[in-house]
Amino acid sequence: MPVKILTASKVEVLAVNVPSLKRPGDDPAVVKVRGQVERLRDEVVQLQEHQRIVHPAIVTAQAELTRAVSLGDAALRRKALEAIDESTGINTRLAARTPVLAKAMVLAEDELSRALTAAAHECEEEWDEARRRLDANLEELRSAERACRQAIGELERERLIAFSMPKAASGVVVLKVLRTIHHGSTLINPGETAGFPIGRAEELVKDGFAMYADEARARAALALAAGA
Repeated sequence: MPVKILTASKVEVLAVNVPSLKRPGDDPAVVKVRGQVERLRDEVVQLQEHQRIVHPAIVTAQAELTRAVSLGDAALRRKALEAIDESTGINTRLAARTPVLAKAMVLAEDELSRALTAAAHECEEEWDEARRRLDANLEELRSAERACRQAIGELERERLIAFSMPKAASGVVVLKVLRTIHHGSTLINPGETAGFPIGRAEELVKDGFAMYADEARARAALALAAGA
């Protein structure tokens, strides 16, 4: 019985391509916004580090000013005032930058969230399509397996019939089985199978039909039967 068999190639190709399916984190828009968020976070860390350095500097300069006043040292007093002005100026600029950074961080994180949501939606559509193709291919494979098993079952019945026939007449059945396996629409290509019991069909011929193990002998048996 001619049987059309689907190989596993389509499923295998799709399985290989699964790791290459898009992911939300790989979307160009997401990558761009994530870079902005990371740069802002780095700036916040630097700002906090500078603030930790400036505050002690201001305290130290104020202490130097107090000491200079108590000593009546004008030069030391000027130096302390300059240090206080410089540290205070830096601290003022840092303090002004803090809310700006905080607002920029909120906006960037919101934009990142939106980009991730949009990218995830696109990826889900692609994943769903890949899942549908994979399910369809797997169903074709299951259908092919059922057809293969049915064909092998029919060959098994042919073998049982042949066992009950005279050897010469059984050549007709053997020839039919061999033709099914080796000619026309063959059952399956053993090199392109997905675990189906392909060798079983040929074993049915060899098992119990040693004298008809090839088509030439089967043809001779058929000719003998036709001439009898």
